[in-house]
Amino acid sequence: MNNPSTFIKDIEQFFLNLSQKGIMLSSRDYHLVMEWMEKGISKEQILSGIRNAFQIKDIKRIRSLDDCREFVELEDGTHETTNYKKIKTSPEYNNYFVQVIANFKKLTDRENNQELLNFFNVFNDKVKYLINSNDNEIFQQINSLEDKFFDKFPKYLNKNESQNYQSELNNFISSGNDYINEKAKNKALNNFSKNFIIDNYIGFNPFEL
Repeated sequence: MNNPSTFIKDIEQFFLNLSQKGIMLSSRDYHLVMEWMEKGISKEQILSGIRNAFQIKDIKRIRSLDDCREFVELEDGTHETTNYKKIKTSPEYNNYFVQVIANFKKLTDRENNQELLNFFNVFNDKVKYLINSNDNEIFQQINSLEDKFFDKFPKYLNKNESQNYQSELNNFISSGNDYINEKAKNKALNNFSKNFIIDNYIGFNPFEL
């Protein structure tokens, strides 16, 4: 059984970190979280839905958790068809994919390494395929594509870059950070790897606006 206080606090912190404004949720948002909790929507589904909302919608248009409602409930599957159609026909949805395609074009235009160029093109094609997909799990697939992109990218580094990357990764692993479980440790490691790749090799995340 989830502890309501911890459940709400974790969602509140996640939302505020993404919105970059405010210090606490509104009373209406607290009520919405409790409503989701009573419906049996898991914390992981709520966090994933919030993340997808910020990934697709203009951050300026997300003023409360209610602006993330359709994404959260899509994760749960209780209002899958209605919410999916609403999201897919929104201008934010189209703008997101247009920007991601533009991001990959930026990567391919400046790349001279043929293997890395092919790698970028493969993911670009996967994103284009998803645009016309009727799969209700499109947002989970986008998140999965992003994870695979950053997981596979180091394989295309040259020898010196690869040694530098591995050295920094080993330093992070041996830094002595404590984690509550293996899942939290792997998440921290993946986030470090992704941010290091962005900062040192590609300059931006092609899956973000």
